[in-house]
Amino acid sequence: MVRISIVIVALASLAGCSLRVFRSEADEAAQRFIDKSFSKCGDSYLGSIPGRLWATYSQVKGLSVSTQPQDLSAADKLNGYEWIGQIRIECSSVRDFSQLRGWSQWYSGCGGMAIGVSAVYIPLYKRNGKWLFYGKWDDASYSPKIFSCGQIPPGP
Repeated sequence: MVRISIVIVALASLAGCSLRVFRSEADEAAQRFIDKSFSKCGDSYLGSIPGRLWATYSQVKGLSVSTQPQDLSAADKLNGYEWIGQIRIECSSVRDFSQLRGWSQWYSGCGGMAIGVSAVYIPLYKRNGKWLFYGKWDDASYSPKIFSCGQIPPGP
């Protein structure tokens, strides 16, 4: 078994590949979205979760990200789409901060007060060679407001 692992690593090195080759382009685009949207603060993340309009920002624990592809239609392909799907953001717990109310209580999942919602979905497309978040912003043009870990005020 060790011999097989060594052969795989050697072949990957000769081919100029790293072991990350098993991670899809869509997964890498989803991770870039997370890296641009959230600051890692100890065991949690700080940033704006899409759809949480009442919050200035959210503190998230247990964040994980994955992608879910959808089938491309003939029309999608003719329109230059190479991949269509969603980024799935899961959280174990979340709390929101607003300037008016301070911190909310902690809620299970990413849904906060929407009980039973464990994940948030972000549209993700690859069109004409570019990955697009929300179907319109590429890596260069997507620049959400980033919050630093030092901005986390004390709370419950």
